[in-house]
Amino acid sequence: MMQASDLLKRVFAGLRAAKLPFVVLRNYKLLPDEWENDIDILVGSADLESVHAIVLETIQAATRTNTIHVMCRINFRATRYTCADRELHIDLYSAMSKGWATYADTAAILDARRHAHALFDVPTEPHELLLIAAKELFAYGEIRARYHRHFAGHDPELAHSAAVSVFGRFMTAAGLTLVAAAMVNPTVKGRPALKMCTLVRPEQALRWAVMRRNRWTVLPATRGGG
Repeated sequence: MMQASDLLKRVFAGLRAAKLPFVVLRNYKLLPDEWENDIDILVGSADLESVHAIVLETIQAATRTNTIHVMCRINFRATRYTCADRELHIDLYSAMSKGWATYADTAAILDARRHAHALFDVPTEPHELLLIAAKELFAYGEIRARYHRHFAGHDPELAHSAAVSVFGRFMTAAGLTLVAAAMVNPTVKGRPALKMCTLVRPEQALRWAVMRRNRWTVLPATRGGG
């Protein structure tokens, strides 16, 4: 049975070969050899199904007996597979969202991506930190202390400019100011406010409500190379 790191390398190589833009959102310093839990990848809004198909096809080509677990939710596909040494868990996002409401510009993040490894790209540092800040503030109303050392001391004007490029279409002025302020003072508190046009999307809200009930399902393994 294949090691998880070897299988992950095959997945990344498949995405590179397909020339589909993607970024590993966080915790990528030791990839593709070591990581903690799951691997979070952001892809283009039109590429989610194609990228997920590559992930599945790559795993199916490598496995003999183990089953593959998948989950499909709005703007999200997840895959889990137990390798020889550990579980490989890949989460794919085509939008950063709170519920049904998208709050970040996927295209802007992908267009500005930086090359971190021969096999994958990552967001620019300001975009990476802003996404962490937004995620923390939406979830907890503050940024947990474990992230503080990454934030303090950034230029306020550059932080605000980067926030506009990522969140400007979706957040109110107050929301932008709050998230940008985290780049200077990570002890800020509050939850970013979203524009009404971002929140009032009945079809998107209904789709989210239906798909959020989805749980892990099992795909039968196909006979592969092992």
